Amino acid sequence: MFRTTLLATVFVMGGAVGAFAQAPAPAAPANPAPAAPAEPAPAADPVVALVDGEEIRASEIVLFFQTLNPELQQIPIVALWDQLLGAGIDRMLAARRGQAQGMFGNPEIMEKTRIFLDQLVEDALLREAVAAAMTDEAMALEYAKVVEESAALEEVRISHILVEAQEEAFDIIGLIQEGADFAQMARERSLGPSNVDGGDLDYLVPGQTIPDFEVAAFALGIGQMTPEPIQTEFGWHVILVTDRRPGSAPPFEEVVSYIEDQISRVAIDEFYAGLKEGVVIERFNMDGTPIVEVEALPADDVVPSLAPDPALAPAPAP
Repeated sequence: MFRTTLLATVFVMGGAVGAFAQAPAPAAPANPAPAAPAEPAPAADPVVALVDGEEIRASEIVLFFQTLNPELQQIPIVALWDQLLGAGIDRMLAARRGQAQGMFGNPEIMEKTRIFLDQLVEDALLREAVAAAMTDEAMALEYAKVVEESAALEEVRISHILVEAQEEAFDIIGLIQEGADFAQMARERSLGPSNVDGGDLDYLVPGQTIPDFEVAAFALGIGQMTPEPIQTEFGWHVILVTDRRPGSAPPFEEVVSYIEDQISRVAIDEFYAGLKEGVVIERFNMDGTPIVEVEALPADDVVPSLAPDPALAPAPAP
């Protein structure tokens, strides 16, 4: 698809001419003028340069463009056309010089060529595997997983009032317990940016806020407020839960890139796994010596994981 898009960009004028040719012809005049000589149809792969009569075609320049780094490939090919064509001409002239000097038979160059060709073939096979896996059914199944995972995460609607001192937080809790409106107190006294919304943080799922705040908030039922203020690095919080609901899945359009990535990863893993079936593979160290296998520890002697506790991971402030 990407290659087709590039070719379409390069030959957009040719496409426009073709579309015009297919448009309904206007009514012929009563006394038609002699017909003009027909314009030749645009070439599917036009010649874009001649070097001593040797042709360079547009497809060669497009292929060269596709070897550039991803950042340059974000630039429309037409914007780079002059530079790409100049580089193509230079490359042809350099190849001529190398041919005259017998460099095409150089063993080092031939080895690099073999590796490069292997990479091109591997890339083509991977693209085929991914394209074959990227069906409507596969995308629907992957989206169903997103929906299921989202439903498993309960969403809690939380409001809070943030102040600097514990004493002030206790004072606010007392006033609310005596009948003061939580939202009004948040507007008047909260230091958090949500004060303009009466302290409302909207619906949150686990992992979206800092641990101490999350533990306290998710332990509350609908309509319940923390009986004591909760301290975090930002100050003291009075927390109120106003609603709870099952998690809602994002629209398909918002996660289509994620879905395509998941399908691609599985397709690539299965591709390589299939290649290795029935194949005997031996691996060695960089110096060619055998790799010494480390004997696995018994289950009782497994070293504890050194990974950090996820609860200690930094999270955005509420």
